Amino acid sequence: SDRETTGRAFDLDRHTLPPPSVYVRHALDTEPRVIPSALVGKLDGRVALITGAGRGFGRAMALAFAREGADVAVNYHASAGPAAEVVAAIQKLGRMAIALRADVAREDDVKALVDGALKGFGKIDILVNNAGVMDRGIFHEAPVSAYTTMFAINVTGTLLCTHYTLPAMI
Repeated sequence: SDRETTGRAFDLDRHTLPPPSVYVRHALDTEPRVIPSALVGKLDGRVALITGAGRGFGRAMALAFAREGADVAVNYHASAGPAAEVVAAIQKLGRMAIALRADVAREDDVKALVDGALKGFGKIDILVNNAGVMDRGIFHEAPVSAYTTMFAINVTGTLLCTHYTLPAMI
């Protein structure tokens, strides 16, 4: 029957069915990759650089972006093992992923991070400035060095990552 389960007429001219598979050629692929259409999402063909992606919210975002079709540059600072696990999980989803170590508070590290992502994927479409730290406690009892570190990572790190990634995105 040409009716959906709701009883409304189904117009094939207005609806297109997804293909059984999609052929994707990444800038660095020598041959097209065949990806089942069930894995093609809103971010298919995009490359995301996610800072602090080895654990926590960054890990969750990296996996979510991959489920939506993005290839992911997984940045970490001190969590190499967990970052490698995120990369493996993304690859199991049929996406490309690389782990890149960098301290986002250091300009030279950020330059190398962005260069590594560009060398690995050929482009960056999405930047997620997720890396961050928080020292909890009573304000006047916390050492000033704790605030210096938080500012360097949370503010300067965001500025540096955006500064060096933006030219590749526009």
